[in-house]
Amino acid sequence: MTNPERAAQPDDSSSVAAARPRGRRAALGGPDASGGPVPPAPAPVPAADAAQPAPEAGRAETAADAAQPAPEASASHPGGEGLTEATATFTLRPASTAGSGNGGATDAAPDGGPAGSGEPTSQSTTAVRVRSRPAGTGPMAAVDAPTTATVTSGQAALKAMQQKFSSAENPTPRAGRNLFQAIGVGVLLGALVLCSLLIIPQIFMAVIILAVGAALWEVRSALMHRQVMVPLLPTSIGALAIVISAALNGPEGVLVALAGSVVALVAWRAVDGGGTKALRDILSGVLVLFWVPFMASFAVFMLLDPNGAQRVLVFLLVPIANDTVGYIVGSRLGKHPMLPSVSPKKSWEGFVGSLLGGTGIAVASTMLLLDAPYWVGLIMGPLVVLVATMGDLCESLIKRDLGVKDMGTLLPGHGGVMDRLDSILLVAPLMYFLMDILI
Repeated sequence: MTNPERAAQPDDSSSVAAARPRGRRAALGGPDASGGPVPPAPAPVPAADAAQPAPEAGRAETAADAAQPAPEASASHPGGEGLTEATATFTLRPASTAGSGNGGATDAAPDGGPAGSGEPTSQSTTAVRVRSRPAGTGPMAAVDAPTTATVTSGQAALKAMQQKFSSAENPTPRAGRNLFQAIGVGVLLGALVLCSLLIIPQIFMAVIILAVGAALWEVRSALMHRQVMVPLLPTSIGALAIVISAALNGPEGVLVALAGSVVALVAWRAVDGGGTKALRDILSGVLVLFWVPFMASFAVFMLLDPNGAQRVLVFLLVPIANDTVGYIVGSRLGKHPMLPSVSPKKSWEGFVGSLLGGTGIAVASTMLLLDAPYWVGLIMGPLVVLVATMGDLCESLIKRDLGVKDMGTLLPGHGGVMDRLDSILLVAPLMYFLMDILI
């Protein structure tokens, strides 16, 4: 006989099979094998989305794709609520395949070229975008937790990759220059100055005019970052007139040329209108005329003095030694910033190096080139270092206010012409009067 109660109970295996959800859709409330309500058909994909080509396998979403806005919650994008977006950008640099012993792949060389070669290779910047929602929210709450964990780890990996590829760029010293470029450009400039001074001193006048013109252009371009429009024609003609007047008529000619340049600058700018902006443009133009051609005219005065080539050489050697020794000491030993709000990379250790190097070169150069007693260099050296450092800091303050790193890019490893003349220009009047008084 069959027990009625026993017959009424369903078989355990069938009940377990009926209760067990079949697949991911059953876990979300969809139908199982035993039948049930048919789920609604998925929302149609918009034509704009359908037109997008499917990304290739293993290809990260590019920067152009990353520029597309994240889809909003709508019927075509169900469950868009709570989406968050993370974007990581990194630079890929291809590795060399020549001469490697690990399957033909080696790391890229630090200087931008393949390992074992001096040629640069191409770079590509890629932006990867990942969208996710907080775990436990939205219609996919049952599977969001592992997805969110995967996305989080992916973001961490992308960040680490970005740091790795960024560190593979050209290594530069702590002072921020490319040392090899700086040395190469410095040697070329030194050879140009020496040849023009010692072989044909008149050529040095052309070097001064070219340097003044390039520096004036750089300062004017930097001022344009703050919508300060210094009139180009009157300032350029005035700068040329000041330098030539220094050679032909001496200090009196410089003063006359400077006054005429200021008058021409005011008249030229007044034609375009008045007001506060005109006043700002005029004052900036007067600053440029005083800062570049007027200061450079003192180098012309030194050149016209007896043994003028030697005087100009001393005038250049001392501030160059100030910059070079200060840079080497500061990049190696600098730990105490001098004025971090103005020039974060200028340190007190570098200033001490500048003081020692500048004074030593001042003593040696005045004794060897000008036949002066040693105490002339001991007086000249510290004063020149102090004024040169002030000139460097003043230019750094102006650049910070204008929002530029360098005044120009004409000299690789140095920046612009004005970045090398910042201390030399301010030192020129001091050196002229010191040599006139002490020698």
